[in-house]
Amino acid sequence: MVKPGLRMLVAAAFVATLALTGCVPNGKDTPKPAKPDASVSKKAPQSLPGAIDLKADFEAGSMWAQVGPLYRLDNGNSALALTAGIDDVNSAMVKTSVGTALTTPDYPAQREYSGMYLLTDTEVFEPWRDDQEHVPYVKQDGTDTKNSSFSGKDGDPISESVLVPFGDIGDDPGTVGVDLGLIGFAYDVPVQDAAKAPKSLQKALDSLPDKAAKDNHGEYSAFTIVPGMDVASSSKSLDVTLAADVFFDSGKWDIKPEAQATLDDLAKTLATHEPGEVTIVGHTDNVPEPTIGNQALSENRANAVKAVLEGKSELSGFTFKASGKGETQPAVPNSDDASRAKNRRVQVSINTPVKKEILELQATSAQMPAPYAQESDWPKAVLYNVSRSGASNPRYVQISTSEAVAYPNYTLVTFTVEAVDQVDSMSLNLGGFHRPEETTTNISSVFYGPDILLGSARTVPLEYPRIGVNGKNIHGVVTGGSLGAIPLLKPGEKWTVPVLYPPVNTKTITIDASKEYNHVKYGYRINDVPVKQPGEASGSSQGSSKPTPQKNQSGQTKQPSGTSAESQAA
Repeated sequence: MVKPGLRMLVAAAFVATLALTGCVPNGKDTPKPAKPDASVSKKAPQSLPGAIDLKADFEAGSMWAQVGPLYRLDNGNSALALTAGIDDVNSAMVKTSVGTALTTPDYPAQREYSGMYLLTDTEVFEPWRDDQEHVPYVKQDGTDTKNSSFSGKDGDPISESVLVPFGDIGDDPGTVGVDLGLIGFAYDVPVQDAAKAPKSLQKALDSLPDKAAKDNHGEYSAFTIVPGMDVASSSKSLDVTLAADVFFDSGKWDIKPEAQATLDDLAKTLATHEPGEVTIVGHTDNVPEPTIGNQALSENRANAVKAVLEGKSELSGFTFKASGKGETQPAVPNSDDASRAKNRRVQVSINTPVKKEILELQATSAQMPAPYAQESDWPKAVLYNVSRSGASNPRYVQISTSEAVAYPNYTLVTFTVEAVDQVDSMSLNLGGFHRPEETTTNISSVFYGPDILLGSARTVPLEYPRIGVNGKNIHGVVTGGSLGAIPLLKPGEKWTVPVLYPPVNTKTITIDASKEYNHVKYGYRINDVPVKQPGEASGSSQGSSKPTPQKNQSGQTKQPSGTSAESQAA
């Protein structure tokens, strides 16, 4: 159980029926598990003192790493000691450097050793980058990082030992977590002063840069979607987007009677924060309102929400400010009906901290939506058709998960992706960003998509604020690394993808990936994934029984018996 302190509020009464606590304690004296889960990380017998050993399926072989320590430098910055290797190199793109297989999901900045995340009790840190998006890592022996040529043949192993630079992680946390690309997650990586590093590392430590062009880091938070609204919450703020079509008839500003209960729940959510100013802003699409105009319509709708919230007894002591922006600030381009619906909205926000803890949230009683495609019950793998041509030319992978590991500040789920047919790694992307303003972000070749689904509420992987490659402020998610370094996955080959989610307080969770593309539904669902405490998880991510697609005469996978073409169009 997390100690009292700062906590991130995942949702409120309407989402407070979720089992996601979304809590972030303060960074000191946080209870640590007595022993990390051996299936996730274990002490390496031969490595730097305190390093943690990871190993995971990678293509036809495996990928491994010795993670840590994290050295605190005299200038306040830090550097992660990392030794990583691939036992069976088949992909041409990873032959020049192990770091190429540990690239960022922020396409096109797929740079060596950028696909990892460092986590304290409150923040996520990305590796430093220069103005060309390269990570200025150094080899542990102090030699030139450009001398990383691989002269072997397919199947030969390759390994590297490097120092990866990060920024100032604040007051000494003692240990940190490291989510490492396509390998795994290491918890309790020790933090040490650089003066205590072995003499063999001093040359490399001295050659690290003093500053970087880009130092992406920020407080991590939870983002939960419930029907009719999106809820972004942290320990310091709350931002709720109300879908106007749920609350108002077209061209009107009288709140529908059936929407009043949702505003009741919103009031309860706001009441969990310290009193302050609640900002309410109305927005419309670009279709002119013929009677009073879009500007007046947006103002009237904001004032209607304000009037309801002002009358809530639990919000006494709060102040309210309403305004309208008309069509001037669309969330997405008004290109079609679906986009215009996203722009018809009322945004409610408050920038004060949560004033009370939610220690345990009960599972929602709302009915869970039907899966978009295949589903399975853990530990069985689920069959996912990655082809965007639907059922006419299916290409399958099997996706399975480990048990979920409930660390104090986040929850780890490790995915294993195994090819049934030869597949292009780019096709695994499900476009996991749910925020409307980020739907155009190019996040191809990355394993986004799977959310935690509790009733009708959907919680995405752990979020943090970052600056994208185009300079735009976006939200990053702590989920694996890029698959772009491995262009093809052959039948029987595997990837391992660690994903972090906000904390959960249920015994099981449902993993769900859902996306609609060209009016075709894609996705998969895995039910009843057990949630274990660190040290309790078995680490098994494979079931004893997996779906077995049949082959037609041309060798192409056919749909499993008992499934429809429509359900398999993924």
